[in-house]
Amino acid sequence: MKKVKLKVNSFTDEKIKLISSTFGLTEISAKILLNRGLSTVEDINNFLDPEFKYLENTDNFKDVDKGCKRILRALEKKENILIYGDYDVDGTTSISQFILYLNKAGANVNYYVPERETEGYGISEDFLNKVDSMNIDLLITVDCGISEVDSIDRINSCGIDTILIDHHQCGEVIPRAYAVINPKQSDCPSKNKNLCASGLSYKFLLHLNRYLKINDIEDILLELACLGTIADIVDLIEDNRIITFNGLKNINKSKLIGVKKLIEKAGISDRVIEAFHIGYILAPRINAAGRMDNAKKAIELLLSKDEIEAERLADELENFNTFRKQTEQAIFNEAVEKIEKDFLYKKHVIV
Repeated sequence: MKKVKLKVNSFTDEKIKLISSTFGLTEISAKILLNRGLSTVEDINNFLDPEFKYLENTDNFKDVDKGCKRILRALEKKENILIYGDYDVDGTTSISQFILYLNKAGANVNYYVPERETEGYGISEDFLNKVDSMNIDLLITVDCGISEVDSIDRINSCGIDTILIDHHQCGEVIPRAYAVINPKQSDCPSKNKNLCASGLSYKFLLHLNRYLKINDIEDILLELACLGTIADIVDLIEDNRIITFNGLKNINKSKLIGVKKLIEKAGISDRVIEAFHIGYILAPRINAAGRMDNAKKAIELLLSKDEIEAERLADELENFNTFRKQTEQAIFNEAVEKIEKDFLYKKHVIV
């Protein structure tokens, strides 16, 4: 067997002591920061004090201003806007942000979320086959689209402009959308390469709000961005950390009836909501809608303004999550039974 030598990062005593003295930290804490790749005063300040003053300027994101101006034109001309997004928490919170904001702006807006079982991830064939008859002037995709060159071409051929907001890896060819917001593009100057779709949606709408100046909306958008950011398990550094740190404050005094009901049904109303509660308790309930039924139920809950409706939808998501856990346990038991019956445990298998 080949011997593997463990490589341990090493830093000079001078560097460790400088960080320790500058920030009033123990030397162990200074080493932890260095091991996380945080070595400059700016990076460490951002990490230790994740306030909005450190949030990256949205002007650094390629096509954000172009996309916002296209929405302004759609509002002026009263065009029909459709938000298309994925069925997980990142997708549903992104859709919800756009619907909440554009409704406040007086837009003609609707959304489309594909069926997980029949349509799958991304811009589905079912959608493409009917998009020409849906009376759409502007399509905004969230959490999907960056790899779908042919699909965007088909949408373009219908005379529909597309604003594409996605955080997944880019291919060699970027779709020919009207605007493409993805910090992983090689020519995007943003340093925040690890934002998820809900974080990107939040920043896009902050930029749009420079023009529209809608009051009492940014705190609500931040709640949804925080939910999506934690659920998508992105690195909690830079803007992601700022969104999460400040979003958790808002979630603990939530203005969204649906979020309040979800917390209540999960039995954690008496807790201070932290990242753990979102990642392991709330997010699975939101995800369960798309996995066991239809993600529209999750979006309806997040958008709900009615206590009775929100209570009903939160109950449904709770039931979906219970069914999801039962289904997963049944699959696990079936797998164990097969392993034991066929003596598969005697074979060396890596999954």
